[in-house]
Amino acid sequence: MQFQRFCSLVDHMTRIYYLIFLALSVQGHSQNQLDSSRNYLATLDSVFKAVIADSMLKHASFGYVVKDLDSGIHIYGYDTERALTPASTMKLVTTGGALNILGSLYRCTTSLEYSGKVENRILHGNIFIKGGGDPTLGSKYFSRANPSYLTHWSSAVKNLGIDSITGSVIGDAQFFSESMIPSNWAWGDIGNYYGAAACGLSCYDNSLTFEFRSGKNAGDSTEIIGVVPDFPDLKIVNQVLAGNTKVDLAYIYGGPFEQKRYIRGTIPKARKSFKVKGANPDPAYLFAIQLQHELLKKNIAIKGSPTTIRKIRERNSQSNYLADLSKINLPNDSISDSITVQVRKTIAGVKSPSLSQIVFWTNLISNNLFAEHLVRLIGKHKQDVGSVTAGTSCIKNFWLSKGIDLGGMCMSDGSGLSRSNKITASQLVEILSVMDTCSKSKSFYSSLPEAGKTGTIRGMCKGSAAEGNLRAKSGYMSGVRSYAGYVTTLSGRRLAFAMIANNYSCTPADMKRKMESLMVKMAELNY
Repeated sequence: MQFQRFCSLVDHMTRIYYLIFLALSVQGHSQNQLDSSRNYLATLDSVFKAVIADSMLKHASFGYVVKDLDSGIHIYGYDTERALTPASTMKLVTTGGALNILGSLYRCTTSLEYSGKVENRILHGNIFIKGGGDPTLGSKYFSRANPSYLTHWSSAVKNLGIDSITGSVIGDAQFFSESMIPSNWAWGDIGNYYGAAACGLSCYDNSLTFEFRSGKNAGDSTEIIGVVPDFPDLKIVNQVLAGNTKVDLAYIYGGPFEQKRYIRGTIPKARKSFKVKGANPDPAYLFAIQLQHELLKKNIAIKGSPTTIRKIRERNSQSNYLADLSKINLPNDSISDSITVQVRKTIAGVKSPSLSQIVFWTNLISNNLFAEHLVRLIGKHKQDVGSVTAGTSCIKNFWLSKGIDLGGMCMSDGSGLSRSNKITASQLVEILSVMDTCSKSKSFYSSLPEAGKTGTIRGMCKGSAAEGNLRAKSGYMSGVRSYAGYVTTLSGRRLAFAMIANNYSCTPADMKRKMESLMVKMAELNY
């Protein structure tokens, strides 16, 4: 600890020397300009000292780096190498990696397929929906991209001369690994909308909306009056009460593939309709249900019930349909029955929006689901394994290839929802620096929220030099606040910055204001 404090002191003492060196290195700088440089940096230093000296940060950790992109010099730093939990600023690591590894024009493909033969208008086989890792099908953020694919697909089946199917509609999500959530996500997160898990066959942002009606008084019971999209097998234990709150304080508990959901907490009293968003436990299954519904609307009879590859494997395992696994030298997830390995023919397909468009929404609104898809897409593309482990390994290898020291960094997911993630402010700034000069810089930069204008920082820096100028990814979870991005100073210098605060004792809003004051001062620098 003493050594770390000493390093921080050295950082603090050398800031002025950084700027002096910068000023002297620029041809034509006068003594007055040099004095001005010292004064403006001293102002930033004064603001930072006030932030870090606050008693509410006595037990906190704070990493802060400011880099002049034009000169490549770090003009300010504090605890620059402290590995901290970043929350959603981890998405910069993921999205920057995805743009470079996959390319900004990369698109996912979801295919409609069938097995068997068509004879006398009867399909003696099954309909498959083969996922390709697209997170945008049915997404409210891309409603124009895929407005009627289910209707189009049901028409395509009808056009094959099919009016009945002897098999089932089967969702195939094998493009990604079956384990949808990172192993270290918190149980309290995974049932809620922000904990929606990545699936090889995703739909409707992998979310469900529960509509409540609440009693007139605080403490009264509530009633669930609808679930959208309809998920017929879901069992809901409603323990939500009416409260005096004006906001949603209801939390949903339940893991992937589990058919039961517990909902606890409070919602505003005396509401005829109040909506709470949660995670969809089985997106591929819902997709199969939705397509079957559309086929039935086209008067196509279907003998079997909608299902998924995973459900078929699970059923076969439970019924001893397969050979005794203890006698087979293959991993469990490599074994399929005759249905899952049938030869298929493609009927139709739909491509996702470009990767740059997905990255845009990932960073602008801090979309965890999209970020988790990007990690798995990278793993699938580079190692043919659509898992978190494969994806994060590829991303880290990419940043290492750019000369970034990743010592102390831990990447447990792509979104930052895991508290096991660790990164330094210096590493974030170096990633921003690489992205500033690479061919994907425009797509990356435009995805970052604009202070006072858009996304997660639209309410910050209003009326200041940072409004409409500073662009940054924000990060927040209990005990964690972080920001990282770019800003142009009054004198036209371009800066990259990162700040991460962990374990502060003040309110989240107070911590936000403290960090906002630093953003404004960076924009006001005039050297």
